[in-house]
Amino acid sequence: MMLHPRFDRYGIALLALMVIAFFLSTYFFYGPSPINGADNYLYAQFAHILYQGGFTAVAQDGILAQQYILLYGISAFYAMFGVSRISEAGFGILSFMLTILVVYKIGMVLYNRNAGIISAAVFALNPIAIVNSSYVGDNGPMALFVSLTVLFLIMGITAKDRRQLYFILSGFLSIIGILVTSQVLELFPFIIIVLAAYLIKSRAKFLPRIGLFFLGAILGVGVLALFGIAGSNGPLYILTLNSSTYSSVQMPSVQFFQYLQWLFPYSMVANLTSSVTTVISHQSFAGFSKMLYVFLNPTSANTYFSANESDGLYGYFAAAAIVFLIAKWNKRMLIPLAWFIPTLLYMGLGSVSLTHYVPIGFAYARLMLIFIPAMSLLIGFAFADFLENKRDGMARFFSYLIAIGLVGLLAANSVALVNYINMSQYAYVYPLLQIAGFVNMLPHNTAVFTTAPIGPYVGYDYDIFATPPADQGCRTLTGGDYLVLEGGNATVSQCGLARVYSPEGAPSYLGRYNLFDNSGFGAFGNYSVYVLR
Repeated sequence: MMLHPRFDRYGIALLALMVIAFFLSTYFFYGPSPINGADNYLYAQFAHILYQGGFTAVAQDGILAQQYILLYGISAFYAMFGVSRISEAGFGILSFMLTILVVYKIGMVLYNRNAGIISAAVFALNPIAIVNSSYVGDNGPMALFVSLTVLFLIMGITAKDRRQLYFILSGFLSIIGILVTSQVLELFPFIIIVLAAYLIKSRAKFLPRIGLFFLGAILGVGVLALFGIAGSNGPLYILTLNSSTYSSVQMPSVQFFQYLQWLFPYSMVANLTSSVTTVISHQSFAGFSKMLYVFLNPTSANTYFSANESDGLYGYFAAAAIVFLIAKWNKRMLIPLAWFIPTLLYMGLGSVSLTHYVPIGFAYARLMLIFIPAMSLLIGFAFADFLENKRDGMARFFSYLIAIGLVGLLAANSVALVNYINMSQYAYVYPLLQIAGFVNMLPHNTAVFTTAPIGPYVGYDYDIFATPPADQGCRTLTGGDYLVLEGGNATVSQCGLARVYSPEGAPSYLGRYNLFDNSGFGAFGNYSVYVLR
């Protein structure tokens, strides 16, 4: 059956991937989550302030408020679809789906369409990418900007025309991505390696193109300067604010081994090893079922796996893919390998200061989204190489069977992780959702003072204020004001507040989901609603 050349079987496969990605991003959706600390709530709040009051309303509000591409992206969804939890997440979900297309394009340019579609599928199933797509954070959009920077750099090197434009775009995006998150700068070791390699290979012929890349970067710096000037902060404000913020981390330490633990959860290997041993020695189904249990039930089969936001089997698959591609000496791996390894090393061992060594003193699994597209490409390339080997008859059948089985195992493990992470976050926000349900029944002009981030869950339809400090106390409040406070808050007794609502405890089945990647924010179980009579 012939299809339109622009919508052939690859187009159908991409469309199917987009549908699956959208479903996985939204099938258990409830809005922002404390998985990213308070940041996700602040992004939603700043975007709402920007939507209502314009650029200058947030220009003085610190480092998170300077991520204008992220904030404008969220506020654009506010403008199109109204203020709601769904519209807050829209920009992140769109970024995730577009990154799938970019990964496909990179795979196609470096290898072929088969490698592109497999790589896109591997990325679309990645648990960290899926989870962070709908939590109103900056890491999903960051993956899009980083992937676009890599794509345009590759096309500047390999395309037959428009090379100058691609180099300028790559340089521009490498800097302008700071307006999504400053973490995009951690891609520069890869950029330097690629530019240096092609300069050595092409010598003087390549030098003007490198100049175009840096021209694009200078244009990006110019845009950052314009934002700084427009916000009355000075032309270098955004760059210096990021540098000073991350350089001031107290007692910074090397984070490389933390990333290795997320990429290669040890307990998974230990459980798998014991299961394989049981299968071999006893040839029992019990051993085989235990092995599957490790992959499909992270709650009790793997303590480390359930206590941290790991990337499941992806690290192991990427390592195996690298070994396979090196053994075959498939040179198509070189660019994604240069993207993955140096970026990981810089994140784990690099410095936030150019004048003296200051380790990057923080690490979260979600930050790995800067190189997860590269891991997906390596895995996709290995599968493509494996399937393209010339085999006939049963050998060809079994090669496809092995590939389908491995992808199925990766997918099943990923879906189990996504479910576990989502259920864990649901357990944390469960009280907030109930409190928001109560607040939504109040008149829309009601003043609500709160120490909990309920704004995203009530659509900012109320006059939401921070709880007044103790020294101002009850003088700020008037009769009929509502307050959302944690248990033991002194304001309750000082102002004679009456408790009107307490959320019920989370369902017992949520008790076994306990993943959390920060320790200072997100315990909402003891909050209640009070009113000043």
